[in-house]
Amino acid sequence: MKRFFFVFAVLSSMLSGSMSAFAAQFDISGYIEPQYLFLDNDEASESVARNRLKVNAKFKPADGVSIEADAISMHYFKRYSVNLADFLPDRIRQTLPPQLRNISATSPRDSLYFDNVFLKLSRGKADVTVGKQQLEFGPGYFSNPVNMFSRKDIIDPTYEKTGHKAIRGDLTLAPRSVLTVFATSDDDIDHISDVGSAVRLTVPAGHFDLGFTLAEREWLLGDYLTGDLSPQQRSLYGFDAVGELLGAGVWTEFQYSRMEREEDFYELLAGVDYTFTNKLYLMAEYYHGSLAASDTESLTFSDWMRYFNNEVLAVSSDQLYLYSEYPAGDYLKLGFAVLASLNDSSCALVPSVRYNFQENLMLTMIGQIYTGRDGTAFGTQLGKGGLCRLTWYF
Repeated sequence: MKRFFFVFAVLSSMLSGSMSAFAAQFDISGYIEPQYLFLDNDEASESVARNRLKVNAKFKPADGVSIEADAISMHYFKRYSVNLADFLPDRIRQTLPPQLRNISATSPRDSLYFDNVFLKLSRGKADVTVGKQQLEFGPGYFSNPVNMFSRKDIIDPTYEKTGHKAIRGDLTLAPRSVLTVFATSDDDIDHISDVGSAVRLTVPAGHFDLGFTLAEREWLLGDYLTGDLSPQQRSLYGFDAVGELLGAGVWTEFQYSRMEREEDFYELLAGVDYTFTNKLYLMAEYYHGSLAASDTESLTFSDWMRYFNNEVLAVSSDQLYLYSEYPAGDYLKLGFAVLASLNDSSCALVPSVRYNFQENLMLTMIGQIYTGRDGTAFGTQLGKGGLCRLTWYF
């Protein structure tokens, strides 16, 4: 933390010294964000408290040239160490060999690092971005099957994610029509090698925008029982559409993946949302994945570990995500999500509260309660938990 404030002080000094020359081109912002999170089930209980300090700097030295960087400091007041085996179904945990009964997952150490550091060059209808950057696409809210470069947390899907080291080109072909090409370098994201490339085209079709994606990436579908964690090549062919129908927002995503060694698989997502005149917002998404199990009783140790490590989107093949949000006044938003498996009738309940004390100070509280029987997709073995996060923007 002290190192970060030193860097921040130097940057501030440099900025103030050259303010007269660069005031119009330089912008600095960020936030301070303490957070407390806890997890609890019949086998284990753990919590973690940390503070995240982020400073974002944007600089435009010339027309068509922009530079952006995030400096992030992570400080843990209370670190965690959990045994992932404690969150496995009883029938699997009891049959594990001794060497697999303690699968430790610990919180990272205090760190100071840079994220989303990139140079963007723009000329006419073309943009080229080089450096660590976000690679977000696909209209889905809880997940994006067409995007294998980024994974969302289904409990808090809108929270910011780590950038990818990449070179990216965007060419606007016509209004609402963009051709995007990017290649990523070797950088481990969520335990998965980040080497890959993609071509994506978006085109208009009436009230809808259509997206077509071709992508390749080294992908891990580990065999955690034998310890074989060697990656394989994954080739993705994706389609998505988003638009409006009868006053409601509608979207869909579909991807088919060819695997180098494993069986090929596909995923489908379809969603709809609507905002009523009283500002009540409702949303529903359906997900189907051929790689997941239709009978969760047949799930193996590797299936669950793949899910814990973000190698697959779900453990049950058919899932429904429901979300509602209501603004109770000018400063308070109440949300409630239900994550349900249609295969075994299990579900997780996710209430949330977001309160803006003032324009730049927000309190976020999110709970999670798994209600299904032990061994199901959203079973009690996953326990319950929650987080409390206070964010001050500057």
